[in-house]
Amino acid sequence: MKTYIINQFRKISSINKKLDVVSILKNNMWLVFDDNVDKTEKFVFMDKDKLLIAVNGVTSYSTWQYLAVSSSIIIDDKLNNYLLNVVACDENIVVLNLDGTLQYCFLLNTNGNVWAECDYSAIQWYLFRKCNIDILSDEQRNEYKKNHEIQINEQWKAKQSRNVTIVVFSTWALVITMVLLLLLNK
Repeated sequence: MKTYIINQFRKISSINKKLDVVSILKNNMWLVFDDNVDKTEKFVFMDKDKLLIAVNGVTSYSTWQYLAVSSSIIIDDKLNNYLLNVVACDENIVVLNLDGTLQYCFLLNTNGNVWAECDYSAIQWYLFRKCNIDILSDEQRNEYKKNHEIQINEQWKAKQSRNVTIVVFSTWALVITMVLLLLLNK
């Protein structure tokens, strides 16, 4: 019975994750980020497993399917089938990995102002801060650590300053209380 209940929880969790990923994909237009600035490619995931792909305004239809068991998407463009693993997915970005490779695809939501200035560095920092995915360069990581250490030191100094203020205030309050007690006892 215990195994049955655990399996049901896993199944419910898998269904919820599938619904989340699918609803995020379907309810937005996605800009495919790559280094080719001469080409603007957009994806629109539609009902009935249709995928509208627009490249510089020229559209074509493909099919897509979400595989909950592996948290992957299959895209069939009539020439090839692509198995893309969902690495991260939120309302602003979807990170896909071509299965078995180190090739990644970034889908950026075009319905918000998050990507007004879109470059690879902005994507790296977004993934680091919001999705807890570290694809920073060594230089960026060192800069972050340096800034983070400075920030922690400033917070510590501010806390120490508050503590000193409290101690000084408490000391003066104690002195005044003692003086008042001495005056009242005379």
